[in-house]
Amino acid sequence: RSHLEYDVLAAMGRQQSFNYQTSLPHFADKHFLKKAAERYKKFLYLKRMNPEEFIVPCYDFDMIWHSHQVHPKLYLSDTMSLLGRLLPHDDSVNDRSPHSRLNVAHAQTSTLWTAQFSETFSRHGSMFRGEPPSGMQRLSFDALHHIAAKSSVIFIDHIIIEGGAPVTDKLSIKLTVGGVSITAKGRDSKWSSSVASGKHLATFSVDTTNHHTLHVSAKIPGRLLFGKTYLGEGSVDLADFLETDRNGPVHVAVNLLRDGLQTDVLLKLVVDFEPPAISSYYLRLLRGDYSPNTDLLDTINNVPIPSNSTPEPPMAHVAYHKMVNHKRESIFDVMTVHSPQLMLSAISVFDWQGNLQATGHLIGPDTLPPMNELTDKKNSNLPHLEATERAFLIKGKNRDWGLLVGGWQGFVQGKAGDRSRNVRGVKGNPGHMYARFYKLKLSSVHPIAIEGLNVKNNIATIPNLLVINLQNGQVNINPEVGQDVPETVTLVFSLAMLQVLLQPRTNAQQSEIDNVIRGNPPSVKANDKKASIDNDSLVWIVAAGWYVNTPSNHFIKASAGCAGCGGCGSCGGCGGCGGCGGCG
Repeated sequence: RSHLEYDVLAAMGRQQSFNYQTSLPHFADKHFLKKAAERYKKFLYLKRMNPEEFIVPCYDFDMIWHSHQVHPKLYLSDTMSLLGRLLPHDDSVNDRSPHSRLNVAHAQTSTLWTAQFSETFSRHGSMFRGEPPSGMQRLSFDALHHIAAKSSVIFIDHIIIEGGAPVTDKLSIKLTVGGVSITAKGRDSKWSSSVASGKHLATFSVDTTNHHTLHVSAKIPGRLLFGKTYLGEGSVDLADFLETDRNGPVHVAVNLLRDGLQTDVLLKLVVDFEPPAISSYYLRLLRGDYSPNTDLLDTINNVPIPSNSTPEPPMAHVAYHKMVNHKRESIFDVMTVHSPQLMLSAISVFDWQGNLQATGHLIGPDTLPPMNELTDKKNSNLPHLEATERAFLIKGKNRDWGLLVGGWQGFVQGKAGDRSRNVRGVKGNPGHMYARFYKLKLSSVHPIAIEGLNVKNNIATIPNLLVINLQNGQVNINPEVGQDVPETVTLVFSLAMLQVLLQPRTNAQQSEIDNVIRGNPPSVKANDKKASIDNDSLVWIVAAGWYVNTPSNHFIKASAGCAGCGGCGSCGGCGGCGGCGGCG
């Protein structure tokens, strides 16, 4: 009988965090793992050369270390042979606060590694990326059905007209929904469909986002020598009928108006519906304003906050926005955060009851490797991050949901010509954003179809997922996303934030941003529409932080003197010990 003193339950909790760190797709790439195995051998050698030091791993070769221990007899034999003793794996050292044992060991390991192997210790895609998502909720299917737009087919089988002068002549009733019109004519004041024939008097497709009003009008057509008699017109909104559960036909009565005045003519209809189906999640942005904030730790959660190298609290700008549905109900509250000091941009999406539903935040090359570190350099199906590109990680309840990676192309700096020297000028071009969206855990990639996010084309589309109008703040989400509506809203904000972070800025634009930060209104002159994008007219872009200081490529270039985030590490934004505690 054996006696186990090891706390297996606590170890399982720690391994949950470790598994999260190594769950992104590139950790299954053969080329990535081959180099990880080589780095693990170097790790063992470094421990052999420094037996008394607390050497910690990065996550790429920490996973190889774990794999080695799956074969306990071989692991014991190998470590005894290499190190003269069993190499323990202490995964309980997880405090990453400044000056903690783990952080101090990381800095020391990095120094020893560079001195021994003449290469950097950290590796792209192998560093700590925050704790696993926790505490987020998920909308129920009943809640989703309530907030969604509905569509149906309606059938009109009976029409009765009452009131007014007795009808002794031919009547014409016109019914219109969404530009589709049907006219019923007859000499009686009643019309009924033939049940036996299966035909209806009128059939229309309706949708609660736009085509949901039934317009009716009635007249007595004139004869050759006499004019027509106009009885009146009216309308009825069918949206309410689609939003509630109903059994059987609905009886509708419409008082007709003539010249804006109510008549005594009443039109009665019997309307039946096919069972309503969710047509889309139609949402519209109500933009909030940004304000300074120095309490980020109390403001956001499920977003890793980089350590602050200065004693003062890090400065950020925070805004709160609302997303309303087709019924103008407030569905989501969205918090957006930017802090250049921490190289942080983040999104938090709450439902109407205040429950956190999804988050998104900026990640760097410490989380995603470039394609040249993966097996097939031409295979874009693996998430990767190239120099000057930026990326957002989107999280839902207990999981990573998606990755959005984007870059900028086509920018041309305009130059004035010089007629005296016969030098032609160069016409400027603001360029446009490109992006790749990766839906995680589904082994599929959805590239974003964007022709160019500029004043001529402000519609962004992810096929089979969503359509965004960057100018008016509307977004239509495919109903097939199911319970992933909050994550998809986070994706929309991430897309808009990428536009803010990636877009090259002219000196005039940056001066205008600084001017707005000081509390002045934006100036129309700052946006030269011929040479730059008219961001002020794009609601999504302003909401995403165009008029506040952000960790943009422009900021990185200005502060670090580089061409954007290429993962060199000089700004301090791509570090962080990936170690699970190292060895004893």
